[in-house]
Amino acid sequence: MELKITIIIFSILLIIFYILNNKLIKKENFLTYYVPFLGDNNNYINKINNFYKNNDNLKNYFKHKFNYNPIIIGSYKEEEEFIKYFMNLLISKTRLYDISNLFYNNKIKLINDLEKNKINIGFTNIPTLELYAKKYSSVLSKIFAITPVYKEFLIIATKLKYRMYNINNIPYGFVIGILDNENTIFYYYKKLLTDLNLDYTDYKIKVYSSEKSLIENFYNNNVNMIMYFSNLPNNNIDKMINYNFEKDIIFIPFNLPKKLFNLFNIKNSFLTYDYFDLNKISESYLPKKFGKYEFVKFRPIMKFLTLDQIMITNNVLDNTVVYDIANFFVRYTKSLNNSLPENVKIPDFKVNTELIKYMNYHPSIVKLFGDFGFQTFEDNENCVYFVGKKKCTKKVLEDNGFI
Repeated sequence: MELKITIIIFSILLIIFYILNNKLIKKENFLTYYVPFLGDNNNYINKINNFYKNNDNLKNYFKHKFNYNPIIIGSYKEEEEFIKYFMNLLISKTRLYDISNLFYNNKIKLINDLEKNKINIGFTNIPTLELYAKKYSSVLSKIFAITPVYKEFLIIATKLKYRMYNINNIPYGFVIGILDNENTIFYYYKKLLTDLNLDYTDYKIKVYSSEKSLIENFYNNNVNMIMYFSNLPNNNIDKMINYNFEKDIIFIPFNLPKKLFNLFNIKNSFLTYDYFDLNKISESYLPKKFGKYEFVKFRPIMKFLTLDQIMITNNVLDNTVVYDIANFFVRYTKSLNNSLPENVKIPDFKVNTELIKYMNYHPSIVKLFGDFGFQTFEDNENCVYFVGKKKCTKKVLEDNGFI
């Protein structure tokens, strides 16, 4: 009798153990999202700490396994700070696991390596893409856009003693210093001057391989003016201002007469304009007064010409990887900008109608545009409320009381 009771109890315990074990297996069958070393003693993590301070930190996002295939990002040395932040945050918020970076000095070679699938992702701009297409007679059929990632400002600097106060009125014989990488952007500066109704043969253009050497030669009066695309704020520019004891270095705003401005825009529709607070550069710069301009601490806003740096990929990279990267920008641009340096803020994710004049978006990006309401087949103005959130369909409109 006692033996039967013991067997029955043992059998019941075995059944209970089986049921509990089965439930535990189901509960533990997921990937754990883990943020290592998040705390006060890690200087690097503290810089990006704001990125993790959101409602979904430490959660498991992923319904699928991590992607362990290595992803190689091609970029330029001057983008190193941005790439460092971007790669770490991308790994933390997507299913990508192995991301590495390869630096280039030659912008054309970067695109060529991307087309040959030696790298998976790269950064470029429209003028460089145009030059690449001309050099290789390419229609860019293997290169696709993911999204613009940040802007570079056209820095135009000269000195008061040269009496040049307007970009469309550069004195004859001026020596202009430009920043170039393996002569891949040189042609664009010639186009820029031409589109400003200036004859570039009236000037002597000197090409420098680094921002540091460009600024040094400007500081030492080897050139009258420097003109190049760069980030703002900028440590090299701050140093140039701080060592300018004569206080005669001035930045020229990109202001044009209305008629010339309209013609310039038609010829350069891929360029944009932005207004920058000069208080964000070295405090030694302001106040400044030249020509019709006066910039002081309480009126520090200057107009700049800007150029988008675009993240691109090829036709080989897996569609789900491209989608994950774009999804990262849709969901985390705001949080990412709280963590990135001031000079590399990322614009809101959207359909760039100027960009598609020059290259196609990747098919995964087109799909994402639909999934997140950036594009829709519904002819309903209320779809604007779902942009960046969900696909705008008739059912969604009905469920939200718009039909």
